[in-house]
Amino acid sequence: MSLRIGPAQQVQAAAQPLPCELRERASLPGRAARFDLACDLTGRGSLEDRLTIIDRDPLRASDVSWPELAGTHEATWIFDVNDDATTELVVIFRQPETVLIAELYDAQGDPARLEHQIDGAQVIFLNQLQPTVRMIASDGWWTRNGKINFNLDIAVDGLVEAAFDVHWALKNRVATDGFIDFIIRIRDENNDGRPDYDWRTVQHPPQLPPFTLPRTFLMVNEKDNEPPLAPVLPWPFLGGETYYLTASPLPSSDPPIQVNWESGTITTVGEFVRSRGNDGQWFVYSFEEVKQDEYSYPDFEAPFAWYDLADDNDHAPELSVRLGYFWAFSPVFLRGNYNRPINFVRYSWDQKNDGRWDYKLALLGHNEVTTTVTVDDLEMRLVDYDELPGWVLRHDWGVAIFVTSENGGVSGEGIYTWDAPVWLMEQYFTGRSDLPMPEIDLETYRGEDLRRIEPGFRGEYQLDLNGQVRLYVSAVDRRPHLLYGDRGMWNIDGRSTIHYANLDGDKYFDEWRLMVDGELVRQLNDGRDYLVLAENNIVTLAPVTTERALVELVPPRDHQGWLAFGKQVNAHLGSFEPDDFAAMLDSLGGSPSRIVGANLRDFRSQPEGFRFVLELQPGFRLEGAEQLTLEDLAPGSYVVTYDGSFSVVPLTPPEVELTVAIPPTDFSLFEPAVLQVWASNLGSEDARELKVVAEISRNGVAPIEIAEGSLALLAGEPVDTLMTWWPREAGTWEMRIQVLNTEGRMLAEQKVTLRVVESQWYNIPAIFEASTGLGHRGSVLLLLPVLALLIGLGVFLTSSATARRQDS
Repeated sequence: MSLRIGPAQQVQAAAQPLPCELRERASLPGRAARFDLACDLTGRGSLEDRLTIIDRDPLRASDVSWPELAGTHEATWIFDVNDDATTELVVIFRQPETVLIAELYDAQGDPARLEHQIDGAQVIFLNQLQPTVRMIASDGWWTRNGKINFNLDIAVDGLVEAAFDVHWALKNRVATDGFIDFIIRIRDENNDGRPDYDWRTVQHPPQLPPFTLPRTFLMVNEKDNEPPLAPVLPWPFLGGETYYLTASPLPSSDPPIQVNWESGTITTVGEFVRSRGNDGQWFVYSFEEVKQDEYSYPDFEAPFAWYDLADDNDHAPELSVRLGYFWAFSPVFLRGNYNRPINFVRYSWDQKNDGRWDYKLALLGHNEVTTTVTVDDLEMRLVDYDELPGWVLRHDWGVAIFVTSENGGVSGEGIYTWDAPVWLMEQYFTGRSDLPMPEIDLETYRGEDLRRIEPGFRGEYQLDLNGQVRLYVSAVDRRPHLLYGDRGMWNIDGRSTIHYANLDGDKYFDEWRLMVDGELVRQLNDGRDYLVLAENNIVTLAPVTTERALVELVPPRDHQGWLAFGKQVNAHLGSFEPDDFAAMLDSLGGSPSRIVGANLRDFRSQPEGFRFVLELQPGFRLEGAEQLTLEDLAPGSYVVTYDGSFSVVPLTPPEVELTVAIPPTDFSLFEPAVLQVWASNLGSEDARELKVVAEISRNGVAPIEIAEGSLALLAGEPVDTLMTWWPREAGTWEMRIQVLNTEGRMLAEQKVTLRVVESQWYNIPAIFEASTGLGHRGSVLLLLPVLALLIGLGVFLTSSATARRQDS
């Protein structure tokens, strides 16, 4: 792909009143002239500031008026805010041959820094100074017939906001000292008065560790529709502070070189091509430097792009795609200790076309970028702007998160809520941890976490998707959801939260639970053939035959897809409130059975249906269709099972059984001893919060705890795992494995005897005795740290989930 520039449509510089009036004119030697003007630089409404212009161009020193008298070829501008004989800014314009140069010197809060003398038409500084900003127009003009030149090269020296979010790291590390800190190249490829790209390089200070900051900032406008610059001075690039760096208010752009007039400080060199705030542009913020005439491999935000899905050309995007990317072994990601490429995506879209984001996908994947993008003489390994939305939707993703803003959308560069948390990406997704979320105190932790969500947002996730991301509209609640989603929640108002679950692991959510102030208020479960509702001490079972998805959806990638998505979602919206589960059931269910004076808990799916625990209260009664038989049952707890027909049996407490299998041969010292452990629950009550403890002992020594973990044992569903132990000494060992409940009461115990024998390969004295040369002794010495590490290991349980993520 090459940069696409549309037909030349010359943009006239927006005319704005200039805050100056000519007060005095004087001739200088060599037909030069001096003009003293009273100005309002700070917006106070009165002309209390002074601008002195010394024009050395003899062709321009004739009798002209403001603003035409303001020379920008061979001239010096001296700004004195408050007209107090203290200089805040000096701009020196030079024209060596056919090139124009502007050099800007700022006071930086020091009244004495810009002290100077005027010798004829020359300004001589009393201090040794370097310009803070130097701009070069190589084709020899700044403005021409009302058109502004955007073929510029800029050098910035000092602590200036000239690249996004680097000021914090450069503070106290850079100064205006003659060493360039930012190199900026602006280009207007078809010379139509609209800049097409803005390329910035940050010169990394040597005091900072490598890769602390992004090095490259590249902004590209694909539609050639950059809002026109609105000058406030005859040199159009200079103005006061507007506090923007990445975007300015539409419909025009403010001057990018921004000065705090009170302190005399150039605070910002804003983006000439905005990275944000338009509907046809993209940018790259990369730690790896993009270099001219060299094939580059940008990373981090590479690219971040905006799209006009509504096709209305209003400069307001309806799609924002942030492709975060690190190459395999990137030094920025996990210090270079990860051997696969990794993507982290935020894909937000505005479905209502009201300037606010309604939906978002957050994705994690291992998709390698293989395509090339060319911008002028920059050649980069990137996904093409036009291809990026389709590239995201076409590839497989390991983690998928879907977020909706349910209270009217949000502004900004996308929906930030439930971006993939750092732990999820760096630990779980890379296989470093089996925990998708860290064990932390959510009351004090302020970072992103999938166990909570901000009020007004609904979020859903699947942490092992390993497929393309798709959505569907549920026939139950009539809202769009993540296809194959696993869990989710909707924080309605900070008190009420709906929790979603996919209990049977198929394509659709099948559980809705309303929590108010942390207490369960009602619950709706989809058991395929039946909807089951529990609220207000009533359990309702209603037969259903409707497909659970009204329509499956592809997130929008272009105008037609955007129209289709909105049409399909709107066509199926329900009229009921999000927490009105009874209305959801009534909209789908047939003739219901109602058990008045009952509650349910522990609903879960089974291969042929579902089961739950039914709590019957004194005086309970059955109303409506007789879906199940409750005659002659006393109040109490029962297990209701559906597998084509209903059965109701009394609930029995958990009964845990442990079995440990060991190989028939002895174990060897320093080699892993692998045991297979089976656990089953022979009762009908699920046991979800159990603790497993393993201890080892020998020769009457007090047992040592070598492992502890959690265990969930569902009734009738045995589990098995492999337990690995690294023997530290030879001899006969006894291992005891216990299963405890939450009160610490032992539910099951199994003891096994393990015999560990010496291994010649690990017999260190024997290895020394067999060694006759220094080379062998050196090998042994290298082996010792490895053995020490192995000796320090305890017991661990294997995890197939980690292996799946690594292979996905």
